[in-house]
Parts: sequence; C-alpha cells; structure tokens
Amino acid sequence: MAETKPLISVVVPFYNIEGCVRYCMKSLLSQTFWDYEIVCIDDGSTDGTGKLLDGYGDLANVVVHHKENGGLSEARNYGVGVARGELVTFVDGDDIISPYYLEALESCYRECGGGMAIGQVLYISEDEAHNASIEWGIPATRLRIEKRDLIEKYAYEEILPAACCRLAPLELYKNRSFPSGAYYEEIATATGFVSDVDIVAVIEGPIYGYVMRPGSIVHRKRAQLKQVEDYIVAIDSFGDEAGWDKQDPARIYFECLHYSRIYRLLNVVADAGDETEEIRKAIVSQVRRSLASLLKDNRVSKGNKARFAILGLIPRAYSKAFEVYGKRRGFRRTASIGG
Repeated sequence: MAETKPLISVVVPFYNIEGCVRYCMKSLLSQTFWDYEIVCIDDGSTDGTGKLLDGYGDLANVVVHHKENGGLSEARNYGVGVARGELVTFVDGDDIISPYYLEALESCYRECGGGMAIGQVLYISEDEAHNASIEWGIPATRLRIEKRDLIEKYAYEEILPAACCRLAPLELYKNRSFPSGAYYEEIATATGFVSDVDIVAVIEGPIYGYVMRPGSIVHRKRAQLKQVEDYIVAIDSFGDEAGWDKQDPARIYFECLHYSRIYRLLNVVADAGDETEEIRKAIVSQVRRSLASLLKDNRVSKGNKARFAILGLIPRAYSKAFEVYGKRRGFRRTASIGG
C-alpha cells in the first residue's frame, strides 16, 4: 500500500537554539488541523538542539533531518527537497504559531482558490513564548488581494514580507529557491514569489508569533559587513522585482525605512573600517532627498516621519532618539523585523 502523503509540510530550520526547541515544537504539535507533517531541519547545530529534536522523531508526523551548517536559506531549500506535502509553510525554530495557524492558512488557501495564503505576525517576548501566555483569537476574515496591492502592503509593512506565515504549493519553492549564504533572503525573494502565483489571499488577524530574541540576526550585538551588503542587495531586489521606478512613493518609503535600519546596524559592524562611514553618508543623503515625499505620504506613520526627519537632518541624534523611542514600545505589535 502506498504511503499516505500529508497535505501540508511545515518546514522548520533550527540552528543552535536549544532554548527555543520545546516552545516551538509545542506550538507546532498543538494544531487544530491534522493533515500535516513537521519537517525539522537541524542545520549543523553544535549545542543540544539536534538531540532535543531527535526526542520528537518517534512522533508519527515529525521528521528530523540533520545536515551540515549552511545557513537559513539552505536549510529551507533542504526542507523543500525532503517535504512530502502538496503545500508548504515555513516556521522559524525560535518562533511559535497559533493553534489555528494551519487551519486558517489552509482554509484561506482553499476558499480563495489557491495560489498563496498569507497571515499576520504578532511580535512577542521570549517569556510569552516560554510561558505559552498568548491568547490567540480564531481568525475569520479572509480576502483576495491584487498582487500589486500585496507588494505595497509589504513595502509599508502592513503585512510582513517574510518566508514564514504563508502557505503555497511545494512546487513554487522547487521552482524558485532561497538564495543560499545570503542574509535578508526573505526580503530579496518576497516579490518574486508573489509574481509566481496567480492568486493571493490574506488572513486578517495574527496567527504567527515572532519571538524578539536578543541573539537573533536583527538583534545581535556584533555584525559583519556582509550582513549590511546583503541587506542592501535585498532592498534593491525587492524594488526591482516589484517593477517600481525610483520615484514610486512605496519604493521611496521601503528603501528609506530599511536604510534607516542599516544605519543603526552599522553601529555593531566590527570589520568595516571607513566603509561604514561611506554607507552612513549615502543613507543620510538619500533620506534627506526623500523627505518631501515621505512627509506627505499618508501611509507613513507620524513616528516614522519623525524617524526620517531626524536621520535626514540631524543624523548624530538618530541612534539615541531611536533608543529612547524603542524603550517606549512594547512587544504587542505587528511591525517589522528590526523596528
């Protein structure tokens, strides 16, 4: 008798996050939807992550694979290669999902005619993840959306342009893989994946918990210049794939928002020398040139308008001002990676 294949494969990369394995796996195993497999990819962990994952290997719907370390993109691509489902969704091993995550995505995908279903992200603390203290609502509203409108929502971060929190055919990811060895691959590929599907549908309401960890890529205390360089490439790729010209308000906002994050990221780049100062000058110059467009754009929040004004006009005060602003913000938000 042929082996029955699951409808959905949940591909979950793990790398040196032994403190996150239990809360992530608990959320993955607590779904209201039943027809799925969990494909755990241990990306060459050197701590206890791999051993903890092996403890779940006897469960009927869990498969654990160990591979040499190659980075997040390579781990996702590997997961796509071994997944058996018709559809695939990605979850990061240091995050959690709502009990309704798969049910909501599958229902949205099916009712809206296929293509890609996308959910909303909730930003939470590590304590909330460990304590499972999030009270998830049952998302009910689903709507089809034009691809150009989705890309604009990506740009304004009304929807997070992430690999996670979406459901699409496995073949989509076999035909267009994630770029191995690159940071910010989610931004670089977001518009490309959207262009490859016919229909996009969105779930209104959070179903994915992005855990704000100090040790994650966007919150680490030290970074390499390559991270900055890959970030810039990803920003350009996003705009080019979207087909925007340089004067499009969405592109102006998207680029300036992410360049403002690069400006702060440069504070922890250790191996760059004079290059960091040149990048800083270019960022300030672009933000300053773009201020008129940013300040009259109704989709830009007052807080971000203030951010751009400070960075463009008094850049020396920017990092300090953002630090003060950041302390006043809580985790209960659906903003973007990096703030």
